[in-house]
Amino acid sequence: MKEHKQKHTGLCITKDRIVGTTAHIENKTMIITDAMEMKRSSTIDEDIAEFITTYNLLEGTYSVVACIQTEMTLATYDPHDFDVKEFIKWNIEDTFNFGDHEFELDACRREYPRHHYYLFLAAVDRHELELLRQGIRETCAPVDTIDCWPLPVTYGLLHRTGTVTGDC
Repeated sequence: MKEHKQKHTGLCITKDRIVGTTAHIENKTMIITDAMEMKRSSTIDEDIAEFITTYNLLEGTYSVVACIQTEMTLATYDPHDFDVKEFIKWNIEDTFNFGDHEFELDACRREYPRHHYYLFLAAVDRHELELLRQGIRETCAPVDTIDCWPLPVTYGLLHRTGTVTGDC
């Protein structure tokens, strides 16, 4: 019986270039079949559309990591004095404006190491994020999630929009 080989493409978009690799799983081993690179020359939407069409990456599954302006902060708190879950629920907006930029914002709470509690806030530039989404939609590539770092933006944007991004 012949094993079905599903192609997977991984893309990394930085401020200077786009790098991609394609691979498939064969006998429980990942086989890299191609590596591609393109220097960035325009906006993120135009560059990603050009990259996907130039290298004919219109089949299989995708993972996309993109460098988009992200602001982050981390603060400690005492869970006996402060209900972070309620604070996030009632005080953190999905988006906010700061100067000329609009950001998508999310937060999460973490315990690490044991009995040390942190509130992590992250805000992603909404304009760049929308351009990335638009560029991928223009190619008709079968991309469901643009995945990356940091959490909690990963969790929040995935559940709100199906798209997440990160910072370099």
